[in-house]
Amino acid sequence: MKKFITILLTIIALVLLGGGSYVGFKLYNKYSEGTTWADLTDYYDLKSPELGAVMLDGVILEDTTTERAVLEDGKVSKAALDVNCRVLNGICYLDLYTVQQYLHNRFYYSELDREICYTDAAMVAAAALDGSNWTSTTAGVTESFEEPYTIAFSMTVNVGAINEDGISETKQAEVCYIALDFIEKFVPVTHEIFADPNRVVIESMDLCKEVAAVNKDTAVRWRAGVKSDILTEVPKGKQIMILDTQDVEGWVKVATDDGCIGYIKENRVGARQMVTGVSTLEYTEPKYTSVQLDEKVRLGFHAVYNQTANGNLTSMLETAYNINVISPTWFSLSDNAGNFTHIASLEYVQTAHERGIQVWGLVEDITNDVDTYEILGNRVSRTHLIEGLIEAALTYDLDGLNIDFEGIRRRDGVHFVQFLRELSIRCREERLILSVDNYPPSGRPYYDYDEQGVVADYVVLMGYDEHWGSSGDSGSTSSQPFVENSLDNLLKLVPADKIINALPFYTRLWTTSGDKVTDKAIFMKSIDKVVSDYGMIIDFDEATGQKYARAEVNGAIYEMWIEDYASMENKLIAVKERDLAGVAAWRLGYEEQAVWELIGTYIQ
Repeated sequence: MKKFITILLTIIALVLLGGGSYVGFKLYNKYSEGTTWADLTDYYDLKSPELGAVMLDGVILEDTTTERAVLEDGKVSKAALDVNCRVLNGICYLDLYTVQQYLHNRFYYSELDREICYTDAAMVAAAALDGSNWTSTTAGVTESFEEPYTIAFSMTVNVGAINEDGISETKQAEVCYIALDFIEKFVPVTHEIFADPNRVVIESMDLCKEVAAVNKDTAVRWRAGVKSDILTEVPKGKQIMILDTQDVEGWVKVATDDGCIGYIKENRVGARQMVTGVSTLEYTEPKYTSVQLDEKVRLGFHAVYNQTANGNLTSMLETAYNINVISPTWFSLSDNAGNFTHIASLEYVQTAHERGIQVWGLVEDITNDVDTYEILGNRVSRTHLIEGLIEAALTYDLDGLNIDFEGIRRRDGVHFVQFLRELSIRCREERLILSVDNYPPSGRPYYDYDEQGVVADYVVLMGYDEHWGSSGDSGSTSSQPFVENSLDNLLKLVPADKIINALPFYTRLWTTSGDKVTDKAIFMKSIDKVVSDYGMIIDFDEATGQKYARAEVNGAIYEMWIEDYASMENKLIAVKERDLAGVAAWRLGYEEQAVWELIGTYIQ
């Protein structure tokens, strides 16, 4: 019996021991920390070994979408490019689109010149591709510099693009890369490069961040959990950036100095503090300043197509007696070398000045057959145009320039904006007002309205031609919803004190005969006669906020959405409610004097 009890107790002890070992094994498996290291190439989703990842201020950058990456036969496709760095000879290079989107939007590349530029309020820095030399031009003085590395280069890469028909496809595109060391001369950031795989950690010098030192050597894991793969290790006393403490209980999301974002146990994080970097950059970017009137703008566009028409100024001012700015259509681009023709008159300017009226010479691109891509995308022709305009403005004692480039295509956009940046520098130096005429923002992001709102003194919204000859259907020239929506969209991009709303002193007579729709511009002061001649019936159109005139004669339908005193008043109310910089009007001579009395009432 004793022997049996002894055997039984032994069996029970062995069972308990085995069970304990099993439980212990299971507990160890559950709570012990994993030792597997993550494959960082997979972690950063690097698609080829020559590429590297980019971390900026605790964020690993992903795809950037651009409309300039794929350019074929004058067409631009939207394209998604992987945000990657390339490390060559110890120098990190970032693609232009990443630089523009995340670091500074004023880096510019001309495929015609094969050079990059950086432009601020007073200076243009330029460097040719594949070289180490660059120049800086300020106030007409150019200095030359040389770096111990290649500043920029371009290469052909595959990109995922969406063409103008909305079809996704893979295409090849030339992409420009810029050395981060060069970028740091103008942008307050610092960077450090790491290998295996290549990656760069960029930090803004003025970044305000929460940091903490770890209280023991610890692993940073891909995900929150002791079994998750290890990304990197942080030694005791090393600081990490705190990103989130609410993600998973007991774990803290952090960013490390070597470019990893992962998790560490909360009990391994020491005391936290907020720190702000201090910029040591010697370069300080000049502030953009504006030259503006000390009152609201009341501008009239004066269509002047020959020297004789300059003599009409006095008669125009008899009606538009309370304008304070006049913009004659004097300057026309004439060739792709940046030349222009003009019919400027010093006597005209003197007459205007005697009446207290400023003169902003209008510069247009549609009279002659010119290619704005060739003119503005080439630094020689672009500079020639700018210097020519400045010289003419000073010669004829102009108060400003009005840029009315209405032929800008999608591929021209970046070059047009660079032209405005460089022109604004010269205007600022000479105390000339720079204004730019624009279509409503919808559908034309390449005009870069928000950048215009920085570099230009005034941004003019052409609040008309909602419907016109090429629109294919009849409709209002400038309905009230069209005006208000356009202004509200522009206000999201441009400060109110820089926006001028341009009014139409005309409407269109639409004729529908069978399937054919044609139109004819009708001066505001001629509308009553047209209504009478055609025997048109006038109603009020709630949808447009305008009077609507219609007649049917010999099977043809005639329509007009009338621009008159009432429609002008509604538009002026919209301007006043938004406290905009003022109004303009296309064009002088189309209107009745009563309209200027109305403008004077609302725009004081």
